[in-house]
Amino acid sequence: MSRTDLIQRIENPTQFKSGEDYTLALWARTNKSSHRMKLHLDMTHDGKHDNLAIRSCQVTTRLTFFVLNIKMPDMSAYKLKEEDYVEVQIDVDTTNSSSYDSLAPGEWVEFYLVKLEKGRLATPYVARPLTEEIAECQRYYQIYSTNTVKQVDLRPTMRKAPKISKRPDGNYGYDAELPETPTY
Repeated sequence: MSRTDLIQRIENPTQFKSGEDYTLALWARTNKSSHRMKLHLDMTHDGKHDNLAIRSCQVTTRLTFFVLNIKMPDMSAYKLKEEDYVEVQIDVDTTNSSSYDSLAPGEWVEFYLVKLEKGRLATPYVARPLTEEIAECQRYYQIYSTNTVKQVDLRPTMRKAPKISKRPDGNYGYDAELPETPTY
């Protein structure tokens, strides 16, 4: 494995409006003298995958705050389908990487307080009450990939036992009843 990607997919990209500013912020550190990571905001649309914004960062042993500012493109130019999404992605080169920056056994990179928010200013991270956080994390629909990549299954608790169906794209959809029909 040459790279580890931490990805959070955000369904229904129509909630992101043309020209709006967003900020991805996080704290990170490593036990190496320095290590490279990349922050992305990407979008899938109509079978394509676009990098909306990307930033390469040097992580050191000192806990450091990193910010990626994003201005959303003209969303009317995209043909969005039900399976499309926006994703926050953090890439870390790992062992056997062809880049200069790989992690040897015992080396690590840590991330803290990752936050995507509307606006150009990274505001302090404030944890919500645990009961509110659990309620927000209980999903009503999610996709599990069948791609040939190594995955760690970190899906959140669903609101009830889901109905599982194979999607046209080959992945599996887990449906715990949508509260309303989403608009795409």
